[in-house]
Amino acid sequence: MQQDRHVVFCLNEIGVLGGVTSAVESLAGLLEEHGWKVSFLGITSRRRGPDRDRRDWRPLIASPRLTTRIRGAGLANRVLRRADFALARRRLTHMPAGSVVVFTNVWVKKELDAAGYRGKDFGHYLVGQHHGSLAGSQASWEFDAMLDHYRDLDVFVALCEADAGDFAEHLDVPCTTLSNLVGLPALGRVPVQGRVLSVGRLDPNKDVERVVRLFERARREVGADWHLHVFGDGPSRSSVEEMSAAWAPRAASPCTA
Repeated sequence: MQQDRHVVFCLNEIGVLGGVTSAVESLAGLLEEHGWKVSFLGITSRRRGPDRDRRDWRPLIASPRLTTRIRGAGLANRVLRRADFALARRRLTHMPAGSVVVFTNVWVKKELDAAGYRGKDFGHYLVGQHHGSLAGSQASWEFDAMLDHYRDLDVFVALCEADAGDFAEHLDVPCTTLSNLVGLPALGRVPVQGRVLSVGRLDPNKDVERVVRLFERARREVGADWHLHVFGDGPSRSSVEEMSAAWAPRAASPCTA
């Protein structure tokens, strides 16, 4: 009898519409089609996309109300986070030998290391990812963290071959790349001339409203008959739609991707 093959993705946030989550979802779907059992381990479980409820989401924080009450209380928050990762460590240690544990960023690996998780002790295959360039990581805390916490990986996965080559000069583990598995939905045919496209998550962090404001300002100054098409979804969708309708009813067209 063939033993089940398991893979668990460790994310800092789960259930959040975004590039990393979308890439993980696409990879998870492909693995499931090939007989893998897929689960997720993350810190928060926010608004879920239409395809995510069927998956085995495992938020570490079990009480959102408790989290809200202690927000801003630094010591209490650190204590709760430590307890969260202790729970994560216990869940991972129950994964059978031969399971694949994927760290989608080094912060999750750093916290699990601090909680005492040692995947090699349980026969786990460890995969680390970084969704950025070497230069970008060197400009932040992530580079030193990867040197320290990615040392025990079985393989490191970068975004492209150039990035894999750059990281291979610094990480003493095999470095490879994985093609982007995010499938783009059919957006329909949009004429290139006189059209500007904005494609991405409609989230306050992305500030797509600024794109609409700047586009309308440029369109008025230039006087050209250009149109902005916004493809995406998220918590800022209604705000973008209101701006489009009020400022540029003919110039901006919000769409769901």
